[in-house]
Amino acid sequence: MGRRVVEAGADDHGALGRHPPPAARLRETATGILARALGGVITGEDAELRASMVATQLIGLAMMRYVAVLEPLGSADTDTVVRYYGRALQAVLDD
Repeated sequence: MGRRVVEAGADDHGALGRHPPPAARLRETATGILARALGGVITGEDAELRASMVATQLIGLAMMRYVAVLEPLGSADTDTVVRYYGRALQAVLDD
């Protein structure tokens, strides 16, 4: 599931990097990522908290990859980023 979450956010990450959004747009983007990728799949204790933590991780990833262009993350291919970052997100998704 962690991999699916990162893949679902990939398109939004590009949009974030090209046009840094105001706070309202950022919240809308995070909510959209959660709705598409998770679709109510996170259950158990603190499900909402864990879902919002996933969103903040994806926003942070987008900022460092596309805005700050932190290397080597900025030039890494998407499949590699998804493979590694998906594992990290899985720890938050698991209850």
